[in-house]
Amino acid sequence: MLRTRRWLPTPRASGGWRGQRQQLLDAVPGRHPGDLPATPVGGGDHRAGSRLPGGSRGRLLGEPGADREELAGGPALRPPARRGPTRGALRGLEARGGAGAGLARRVSLLNIAHRGASRDAPENTLEAFRLAVAQRADMIETDLHLTRDHAIALHHDPVLDGVKIGSLTLEDLRERAPTIPTLKDALDQLGHQIPFNLELKQPKDGQYEGLEAHVLEEVRTRGLIHGTLFSSFDHPTLARLRELDPEAHIGLLVSGRARDDIEARAQRVGAEAVHLPLSLATPERIHPLQKSGFRVHVFTVDNPEDQRRLIDWNVDGLFTNTPAQLHALLGEMPAA
Repeated sequence: MLRTRRWLPTPRASGGWRGQRQQLLDAVPGRHPGDLPATPVGGGDHRAGSRLPGGSRGRLLGEPGADREELAGGPALRPPARRGPTRGALRGLEARGGAGAGLARRVSLLNIAHRGASRDAPENTLEAFRLAVAQRADMIETDLHLTRDHAIALHHDPVLDGVKIGSLTLEDLRERAPTIPTLKDALDQLGHQIPFNLELKQPKDGQYEGLEAHVLEEVRTRGLIHGTLFSSFDHPTLARLRELDPEAHIGLLVSGRARDDIEARAQRVGAEAVHLPLSLATPERIHPLQKSGFRVHVFTVDNPEDQRRLIDWNVDGLFTNTPAQLHALLGEMPAA
């Protein structure tokens, strides 16, 4: 039997979540009740060249490709440890809010900083993560790769200057790119301030052997397992996570190529959340998944009109490069 998570709030009612943003901060180990960061907004777009039409950027967290997301079965995949996934399993990751922020009206939606506050700071850096906290993000999404000596590097692409990260030692990595943090760096410095969504990457020509176990060890050691969301496009990776820790919170990343069987795939790997690309985020997909018990998070959403539309559709979370903008927008939205 799974032990009760102390940070799970009450079930969702028809009128939407109730509570305060501060509840999540108070539930993060090591924080004291009432702690809330200031809200400076960074300047300068470090990703100006990556804009897509309509103002959205980075449509797929796992681009290019989807890291074997199309795998739908096979001996590596096991039935989920939990039958009948429930949105309640992730209810502790509800949006947090401070006095005067105006977010208590819309506390159900997670403001997830995509690679940190990556519009205003270099993505997947400690600078971007700290800025995401300051900009009132509820969670930070980051990408994980395994080095040759089993360090976990936070970087989106599997290669660095034409060399595979998996072929480098941590020392090699530091010499080539001193600003790339490790998972240890991020969790030690920020893990007790804000929850993380850890996206486990896999190279297209193989697997990072033992990645799942190494990641779980880093998270468990710091007492952060119940405040961490693990995700991947790679089904065997998610199945291994579920097998290694039945209490891990798992989100299935869905590529833009996927159209059918999303719910069945999520069930198969024991996911509690489904992460849809903006291109697939329609009420016809979102609401049946929610009705089946999954939380639905949409990536990557920077255009304010897209954000408003998805909020109106009652999604559970938005990945964004602009957490300050989404925070402000949520404060302006009328009560649910």
